[in-house]
Amino acid sequence: MEKVTLGIIGFGNMGEAIGRALNPSDFKKILVYDLDPKKLKKDRRFTKAKNSGDIINRSEVILLAIKPQNLSDFLKENKAALSFRKPLIVSILAGISTSIFEKYLKGGRIIRAMPNLPALVGEGFTFLSAGRDARRGDLEIVKRIFSKTGEVVVTEEKNMDRVTSITGSGPGYVFYFMDALYRSALNLGFPKLQARRIAIRVFLGSAKLAEASGKDFASLLKGVASPKGTTEAALKIFESQRVGYAIEKGVKGAKRRSEEISRGFKER
Repeated sequence: MEKVTLGIIGFGNMGEAIGRALNPSDFKKILVYDLDPKKLKKDRRFTKAKNSGDIINRSEVILLAIKPQNLSDFLKENKAALSFRKPLIVSILAGISTSIFEKYLKGGRIIRAMPNLPALVGEGFTFLSAGRDARRGDLEIVKRIFSKTGEVVVTEEKNMDRVTSITGSGPGYVFYFMDALYRSALNLGFPKLQARRIAIRVFLGSAKLAEASGKDFASLLKGVASPKGTTEAALKIFESQRVGYAIEKGVKGAKRRSEEISRGFKER
C-alpha cells in the first residue's frame, strides 16, 4: 500500500486506541486533533494538528472519531474543504450511516467502520462497509489500516446497527461481567489485586480455551458444570434470575439505540 497521511479527528477512547495500534512507519505521517487538548499527550508518533481544517487539508485518509452529536456542526464547518479535497473518510460513529455523509458531501468517499476497544492491544474486531461513492481500492486501504488493530470483516451497511450492539458494545458487557466476578471475589475475602487477577485470568483463559477447542459454548459449559456440582449450583441461580434473558434484552437495547441515533440525525 502506498503510504498516505492519516488524520485522526477525535482522540477519545476509540480514536486513541486505533491510533496507538498503528505503526507510524506505515504512513507518511499521522496527524491528530481533539477539541480537548489534554487528550493530545506528547507522543513522537503523532503530529498535533491545529484544528479539523488543518487535518482535512493535509490528509489523504481521515479517521473521524468524534461524538455522533457533534457531527452536524463538524460537517457544516468543514463541508467546503471536504467537498474540495475529497479525502477518504473513515467514520467510526455509532448509528451514523454513510448516506448521512453523502447527503452533505456530494461524491464523498465514505467507509463506515465499527471497531471495538481491544484494538488498543491488537485484539480488536472491526466491521467495515463501503459508501456509495467509495472508490475501488478505498476499502482495501481501510482494511489494511484496521488489520493492525485485530480482525477485520467486510459487511453490508444494513448490518451495522446489530454489529454495533454486539462487537462495538461487547467489550462493555464483558467488563461488566468481569467487575461482577471481581466484586464477588472481594466479598469472599480475596485481596483486591488477587481478585482482579482472578477475574482477568478466568475470562482470558476461558476465551482462549473456547477458541482453541472449536467447541460450541453449550458443550464447553456442559464440560465444566458437573451434575449436582458447584458450577451447576451457580448456573441454576443465574437461570432463575433470567441472566441470559437480561443479556439478550440489553443487546437489543443497544441495537435500538444505534437505530435511534441514525433516525434522529436524518430528521434534522
